[in-house]
Parts: sequence; C-alpha cells; structure tokens
Amino acid sequence: GDSTGAMGVFNEEMKGEKGVGYDAYSLSTIACALCANGEMDAAYELIMESNREGIKLDSIVFASGPLMLYTPLGKVDEIRQFMRLMERVGVPPDTIIYNHLLRAIARNPEVSLQQSEQVLQEMKDKGIEHDEHTKLSLMTLYSARGDLARSKMIADSLPENTEKIQRSTSPTSKARMLHKLITAAVKSGDIWEAERLFNQGEADADIRSFESLIRGFADIGNYSGAVRYFKKMQEKGIAPNSKTYGAMQNAAKKASDLDGAEEIMKEILASKHLNTHHFHNIMTTNAKLGNRKGCWAWFERLKEWNDDKLDIITMNILLQNEVPLTEEKWEEIIGMFRNRSIVPSDTSYSYI
Repeated sequence: GDSTGAMGVFNEEMKGEKGVGYDAYSLSTIACALCANGEMDAAYELIMESNREGIKLDSIVFASGPLMLYTPLGKVDEIRQFMRLMERVGVPPDTIIYNHLLRAIARNPEVSLQQSEQVLQEMKDKGIEHDEHTKLSLMTLYSARGDLARSKMIADSLPENTEKIQRSTSPTSKARMLHKLITAAVKSGDIWEAERLFNQGEADADIRSFESLIRGFADIGNYSGAVRYFKKMQEKGIAPNSKTYGAMQNAAKKASDLDGAEEIMKEILASKHLNTHHFHNIMTTNAKLGNRKGCWAWFERLKEWNDDKLDIITMNILLQNEVPLTEEKWEEIIGMFRNRSIVPSDTSYSYI
C-alpha cells in the first residue's frame, strides 16, 4: 500500500530516457499500490496514459501481479476494489480474476460462505464461465470451512486429468484433492473420516495431508494418533518441516503430554527448522502443566540460541508460568524485558 514509494521508483528509476523501462506487469503492480492506498483515480490515469503509449493491460497481467499478492492474504476488499478499476479501464474481470476472488474468500475466515455464493451468481449473471480452477477454488473454500459434503461433491465432479491444469511445479491433482478432503473432515470435527480418507488415498499423500491429519488428532488431544502419522510420514521419506513440528508440539500440549513435548523438541533442536515459535510452544506446554522450572529452563535455552528473539510473547509466557503472580515476580519479569523496550500488553496484565 505504499503508493508514494511505488510511484517514486516508477518515476525516478523506470520512466524517462535514463530509466530502466517498464512494462504492463510493473504498471499493474503500481496500480495495485495506488488502489490499496485509496487512490483509484490516480491508478486509472496511470493505466489510461500507458494505454495511450501503447502498453495494454489485460486480465492475465492484472492476475499475474497484484492479485497474486492479494489472493494468498485473503484481501477480498482489495481485490474487489481492483476489479472496479479493471472495469473502469475497459478490462472486465473474467474467469481468471473471479477465481482469484474465490480463493481469497477461502483464505479469509472472516468472510462468509454466502459471499462465495454471491460471486458465483455474479459470474452467472455476467455470463462468465466456471472452469476447473473455479471448482478447485471452491473446494479450497469448502475445505477451509469444514464443509465435507460439498468438498466431496466437487472432487467427484473434477475429471481425472485435472493435474493437466496445474503448474508443473505443483503437487499432483490427486495429492491436492486428498489434502483438501482431509482438511474438510478435520475442520468438520470428524477425525475418523479424515483418517479413512487418508488411508484410502495414502499413495497420493504429501506432507500437507499428513499435517492436516496430525492437526486433527491434536484437536481431540490424541497425541498417540499424531505420533503414528508423524512416524508414517517419515517412513514414507517425507521430512518434517517447521509446520509439521509445530503441529506435533500442539498435539502434545493439548494431550498434556510433557514427555512427548520434550521428545519432539529434542528432534526439532537437531533439525534445520528450529525457530522462536518452537521455543514458545515448549515453554507454554511446561507452563500449562505447572512445570515452572521447565518453562524457565527452556527460556534460558532460547536466550542461548538467539537472545535477540525475546519478545512480548516470551514475556507473557513467563508471566503465565508464574500465576498466581506476586508483585515481586511481576517486577522481576517485566524488568527483564524493560531494557529491551518491551512493555506489558493487555494480555500481560490479565495474568495479575
């Protein structure tokens, strides 16, 4: 949304005789910054001026730049605003653009399913066809909302050669479908259906399907179930990543399994995926289970690992660890972070 910075680069570094030049893609990105900052008229003038200079923007250009940014962030309002700009400059949104909008709705849990139905009706009213990407976008949406029935319905409607529409670097279509169905089952609270779906399509399972299943077992406090699929994933030759380890830590925490939490943390320490979040997880598990010394011990390990990573979350976990807090302990912990310019938040005060 920094339109001033974007226009500065455009005018000083790209435009003019000494500039490096620009094309339709850079223009659509600058227009994106202008729109995000509420400068719709400026974006319109920029594109119309470029049109007069012979640089034409089509829906593919719009989709390749700004919408690739907005879509994964779930920025539905921003995409809508950009679509209005497209209409204004004579490039009506097509199936590609509407698919981005549907995927953004899927990414934003605050947007209701009703909005997706409105989008589909809008496409119908404008004579914009649905394609296989539209179905995949809808399946992503239904999966994220835990609507297993509609997820299955779309999966069944997709042709066997759906993988042909995926980029060559993407997982196969079957792997994507399996992941989305398992996620829908987990989100709906039916871990046993999720497990059945996994076992049925295990040959196509990738790391995302394993992670979804692990999270499902974590949600019901079944650490042994999470461990079973964590080990099965490794046996299949799929290495855990930071998200997988985080899901396993969450499973141990929800199952109140301190030994399991300590064991998985040892594995994380030996991996290349260690981050602050993993330290916070093990500290929180110790605090939750009343192991104050364990929480402080992992705090010291965090400081040894990277003292610069201590933040407000670290402070709040230590405060939570000491509940019921004495005035002396409050001052001790707050004082440790005061020198780092970290001040108590509302959450911090909630532990008093």
